[in-house]
Amino acid sequence: MNWASADALVALTLGENYLFVATDANPDSVNGTLQRVLAEAITRRALFPAPALRAALPPSTGAGESIVPGHIPLTPADLEGADAVVFIADTDGKRHQYW
Repeated sequence: MNWASADALVALTLGENYLFVATDANPDSVNGTLQRVLAEAITRRALFPAPALRAALPPSTGAGESIVPGHIPLTPADLEGADAVVFIADTDGKRHQYW
């Protein structure tokens, strides 16, 4: 999935007032993945500035596995258009029906 088209249109309209915050979760991801790097940095939830995160990642960093149907794990390339990343490390990895 790619939201680049919608993102580009909104960014053109709002200019500097537009920010994109990506979200991901997978506290049990394997070594060498973006999700593992983020999970090791926190115990619950945190907001990471994407430019600093991109600069700190080794070039070999990949993406983790999906934890529930519909979850698309972030890749380091996905951070290019993001201003920040919210990572949730205290999830049980299960899908819950709330309504």
